[in-house]
Amino acid sequence: MGQLHKNFTDEQIKILLQRYCQGKMRRADIQEILGIGKTRFFALLKTYRQASETFSISLFVVQIYLNQYQSNQLIGC
Repeated sequence: MGQLHKNFTDEQIKILLQRYCQGKMRRADIQEILGIGKTRFFALLKTYRQASETFSISLFVVQIYLNQYQSNQLIGC
């Protein structure tokens, strides 16, 4: 994931996602800046759109780990 929470502030990521939503930046450009793939970008965008005012990259990271843990529990890892 490129350690988003260590390399970027919440505000920096919010600005990038806001510019994407406004059509001022391309997805590929934001992905390159953040060092993430398409799947991670859209997961980040979904989280941002659900709560743009309270968006936190740290909470997003926790969400990712919880989802991975739950997936592993379902397949018996």
